Amino acid sequence: SRARQGGRRGEAVADGLRPRRRTGRDGRSSSSVARPVMSAATTRVIRSPKDLPKKEALGIFLRRHSAYAAPVSVLTGTRTQESIQFEYELSDDIEANKKIISDTLAKIVDHFAWKGVVGCSVVAFVGDRLGGSPEKVVKGCLGETVAFVHTLAVRDAAAYYQLVWGSDAAEECWKEKLVLVCILGADLDMTLLNDGRRILNTPGDHVDDAIGRWRKQVKAALNSTSEAPELPSPDGPDWDAWVGAVDQRMTEAVMEFEGKLDRIILVPHGKLALESKFRLDASKLPRVAQAASEQGCAVSLPPLMGEHLVEGAALAAIVELQTTQLRKQLKPLLQNTDSLQSLSEDQIRMIFESIDTRGDGKLKTPELMHLLELVGVPRDVETFQQELDTDKSGFVSLEEFRDWWRRTVASAKVVIISSSEAWRSLLARKPPEGYGDFVLLEVTFTFCRSCKLFEPKFKKLAEEYPTIRFVNLVGNGTVGAMELSTKELAVTASPAFYVFRRSTGETVSSWVGKATETLHLRLSEVLELEAKESGKVPA
Repeated sequence: SRARQGGRRGEAVADGLRPRRRTGRDGRSSSSVARPVMSAATTRVIRSPKDLPKKEALGIFLRRHSAYAAPVSVLTGTRTQESIQFEYELSDDIEANKKIISDTLAKIVDHFAWKGVVGCSVVAFVGDRLGGSPEKVVKGCLGETVAFVHTLAVRDAAAYYQLVWGSDAAEECWKEKLVLVCILGADLDMTLLNDGRRILNTPGDHVDDAIGRWRKQVKAALNSTSEAPELPSPDGPDWDAWVGAVDQRMTEAVMEFEGKLDRIILVPHGKLALESKFRLDASKLPRVAQAASEQGCAVSLPPLMGEHLVEGAALAAIVELQTTQLRKQLKPLLQNTDSLQSLSEDQIRMIFESIDTRGDGKLKTPELMHLLELVGVPRDVETFQQELDTDKSGFVSLEEFRDWWRRTVASAKVVIISSSEAWRSLLARKPPEGYGDFVLLEVTFTFCRSCKLFEPKFKKLAEEYPTIRFVNLVGNGTVGAMELSTKELAVTASPAFYVFRRSTGETVSSWVGKATETLHLRLSEVLELEAKESGKVPA
């Protein structure tokens, strides 16, 4: 592989790789480029930023001849450290390529001393050179080194960036709309979104086999012998034919949806995103413009803003981590265990949407069957569907899914939460039948050994005090939970305990430590207070 530093080609070094720091187009560090702060008021693509499990992730973009990376704040979309770049040359030798990419990833992680979440976006060319399974190479290299790693196609990284921080982030561009995001470099790939969420099972093959169809089309247009033609020069003889192929390919995509598509976004990357001479505008894509006009579809050609697939990959990894964690809560729910997780409205919606692969807001038998297989719970799918489908419509709506979740959680002895919104919602709701006005909140952290050891005793205490609602807040479960624990509750040691009154939201008592004698004493005082207020003599 070759190394680049200071903007010019350097000599080969012993380890084959040398970093190059990247700066913005105006000469500043790329981390200084401003982005809008993400909040629930400004975007619903990420429905509740405080429910995200982490604030920061390392974004990596594997291009044809180089990789670049930077840690990214997923709340603001800004790079928190100066980005780094490594150059390489891949060949037809798949095993050699795997080593080159693995070495590159290892050096990136080592450079930032990174142990957290990683999102890695990979262009199709690199995926091909890795034998068609880049996720295996990335996970094999980083799976034991970092906390969580997610590999994704550039189309999905582009979609995340464009709809959260890009020029199509405004709700009128995507809310309750069917949007086709196209990423264009040497290849043309597509992803379909409905109401800001990606549809996994898409109609037709325009999206599913987008790159394969594009390569055949551009190969014929350029009379090329390559199975994956590279981007031609705007000054060369093939440029007009290449632009014509783009125009034709996107026109076909618009027409296939037969008027159902609301917006098509063409996001450039690589040279198309960085060099103005490659700029495509509506005048160069007349057939797309005409077809979109006839079908009532808006066309968006984002301005040149440089590469943002690092930011998109970082955000995608955080969202995937959140989805993975939330799905894990389905298994105990389906098994009717004593400790179940109460979620915020946005968390429940996110689980529903991860199951709803068609993106139509209706869970049917195949999707419910896939859910049971995913969590490994052996339940009869028809019985499960009847349990959720209360209006007997033949499918499960979001409202039915939410009501089922709440009904099942209400019967649990201990409620586990990792969201500040879920806690506020629980405290504000009328207590389930059999429970009084008081709630015992235990704040724990995943790294706290004492908290883990105390867990069985906490469940046993919940059985001994059946009128008091026992709740466990995982203090480092999400961004919002951490803020609630450290700022509002001012937790300095764990496990920490608080007794709240639902009717007023006031804190009645608080203490730290797992001594059962203290818990019995404080809870007995609560029962005495409850009995006194109700006019009953305590047992």
